[in-house]
Amino acid sequence: MTVPEIRRLYFTMKEICDATGISSHALKSWERKFPQLRPAKSKSGKRLYRPSDMRTVEQIRDWLSAGLDDLDIARRLETREPDGEEGRIEEVSSPGRTAVNRSLVDRLIEIRKGLEELREMIG
Repeated sequence: MTVPEIRRLYFTMKEICDATGISSHALKSWERKFPQLRPAKSKSGKRLYRPSDMRTVEQIRDWLSAGLDDLDIARRLETREPDGEEGRIEEVSSPGRTAVNRSLVDRLIEIRKGLEELREMIG
């Protein structure tokens, strides 16, 4: 019997740092600068990163390596579509609201994927 591959729903800060080569200090700094990078937190306050957060960290790292500054990166993150999203998010009048909406859509997409996988595993 073949065991289905189980995708991780969350990663710890250490796992993100080890996988991307980014220091925890830099990661915390990016969380303050870029509203698209908002990990969930456990009851004990530990950061829990989704796979979409991992991709965002990798993208920020790559853009910094390419010489982009924080403002350019913030603009690119603001205009990109969330991973796996079909279609386009409607623009909201306030730029801050758009970033929040995109972050919420990212989280909802991840939750939906996880629920679909669970449904497939159950029956």
